[in-house]
Amino acid sequence: MSLENYKWERDIMRAQTKARKERGETMKRTELEIKDFFIAHATVNEYGELGEFLGLFSTEKKAQMVAAKRGWYGGAGRVIPVRGIVAPAGEVYVIKELRGTDDLCHIVDQNLEKYATELKDSALSKLTDAEKVAMGLK
Repeated sequence: MSLENYKWERDIMRAQTKARKERGETMKRTELEIKDFFIAHATVNEYGELGEFLGLFSTEKKAQMVAAKRGWYGGAGRVIPVRGIVAPAGEVYVIKELRGTDDLCHIVDQNLEKYATELKDSALSKLTDAEKVAMGLK
């Protein structure tokens, strides 16, 4: 941007601010936070290459739960720590660019209930009826 364009834009912003003050409007300050998050990915081969993006999570434990059995031959997927900017409405903008995440904005802990249900159903399907009764599940 040239110096002339900068001065021109600055003058416009000053005029807009002055007009707002005259109308009695106030500028709202937006509070942003920078936090640590964890991204869960499926892996597609024995070398740990990233596959499907499974989600963005607030804790490593949640991300590991979702990545369980999403790796090569049923192993664990990858959990990657990242930093994100949290906007007031709750949107998270990941600072570090990642493969497989086309969207800039993510919702934290999205689909966590779905993955938890899948994991629970998978575990329960391996139990016999007698084991389920002994554990008080039937």
